[in-house]
Amino acid sequence: MNLRTPLLFAVSLATVACQDPDSGLTCEDGMIERDGQCIAAALEVRLTHLDVRYDLSQPVYVNNRVPITFGVTAESPDPQNPVTRNVAVSFSFIEADPADPENPATCTSSAIDVEVVGDGAEKLVNAFIWPTTLCSALATSGAAVNLMVDFDGGEEGAEELGSDVDAPSVVFTAANRDDALNQRCRAALEGDPQPGC
Repeated sequence: MNLRTPLLFAVSLATVACQDPDSGLTCEDGMIERDGQCIAAALEVRLTHLDVRYDLSQPVYVNNRVPITFGVTAESPDPQNPVTRNVAVSFSFIEADPADPENPATCTSSAIDVEVVGDGAEKLVNAFIWPTTLCSALATSGAAVNLMVDFDGGEEGAEELGSDVDAPSVVFTAANRDDALNQRCRAALEGDPQPGC
């Protein structure tokens, strides 16, 4: 018999800046930090739509899929010569109210490989988030969680991969609801799409 453990969502809205916490280096838009230097990015990728098609007032279970639709928009520095890249998009669950705010419990679902073209057109993806068994400890705690979207493994993973894509992570918390990256994302595709997911 499989024991299914609930994983509760407390989804609200945030961003991780292009900053190396060790060096204090902050790069401008269109630039990424690699090896302690700011370099021009080949492509800027932003989350522009997110719809978790699941009743978030209900538990989410480990190893059960959660349907989502998300949109990413990519722009090349030279619109006449759009760059194409494959970007790994992953969704993580982060403890919403941790006892140690500096070290919240986290776990990540598997990544979704998305080919993006830097032509400014939004690419919509229908997929599933799979909270894996790595989420068991967080799930058994019964803690409410927030959702984070990473591209190419977040800042650390992207640097390790040598990614030349400017794609900051987006963390969905109430505290960061008004941040610029969160405001680029919209929850609805039809009607009056309000800014912010």
